[in-house]
Amino acid sequence: MKYLKTYEDYNNMNDVHIGDYVIVYKNTKYGGGKLVDVINFANNNVGHVVDEYKYLWLIKYESIPSGIKSYFVDDILKIPKQYIKHFSKNKEELEMIVNSKNYNL
Repeated sequence: MKYLKTYEDYNNMNDVHIGDYVIVYKNTKYGGGKLVDVINFANNNVGHVVDEYKYLWLIKYESIPSGIKSYFVDDILKIPKQYIKHFSKNKEELEMIVNSKNYNL
C-alpha cells in the first residue's frame, strides 16, 4: 500500500445546487409551539431545493400536514444553508436515510 487516503468531507454545503434533494437538521431542544412541529417535519422529510436567496435555500416539501401548512408559502420553506445535513441528486438515497433514522437502524 502506497499511502492511506485522508478523510474527506463529501457533504460540503458548497456543493448543494438547485434541483438537489436535501435533509435538514435543526435542534428543537430549546423551542416550543408550532415552530417545533415545522422543524421536526423538515428534519424528518426529504425536500427539493427550488431556489437560492442570499444565505437561504428555498426548499419545497410534499405532503405537509394541515396544522403547519401556514408556515409554508406554496409548499416552500426557507432554510438557512448551514442547516443542510444531507443532500443528493437522488431522492431515494435520502429516503433511505430518513427511514433508517425513523426505525433506529
